Amino acid sequence: EQGAQSQSPSSSSSQPGRPSSKGLALKSCGGINDLSELVSPHYNIQEARLRTTPAGRSILAKLGYAVHDLPELPQQTPPWEHIVLTDGTPLPQRIQSTGRRLPLKRRHL
Repeated sequence: EQGAQSQSPSSSSSQPGRPSSKGLALKSCGGINDLSELVSPHYNIQEARLRTTPAGRSILAKLGYAVHDLPELPQQTPPWEHIVLTDGTPLPQRIQSTGRRLPLKRRHL
């Protein structure tokens, strides 16, 4: 009878100092983070990124964050005012191959 009692699952988990599951044993090693520990930095970075634009602040306001307490955003110039769109040189008139061949055709006729 004593041999049958020592093989029961309840007797193995009642040993002091031993974790009752493999998950607890892995967590006690210290190398595995909880999901909340992994998500928390990403959540904070996303919130900080949303605070930097007017559109992001409107998203935060819809989610219930107090965005009226944040400092006012600096005035940004539109990208077309400070980015050079062309190099200034005109495009050739006969860019297509038919336009280039037409003068040659006239010379041969």
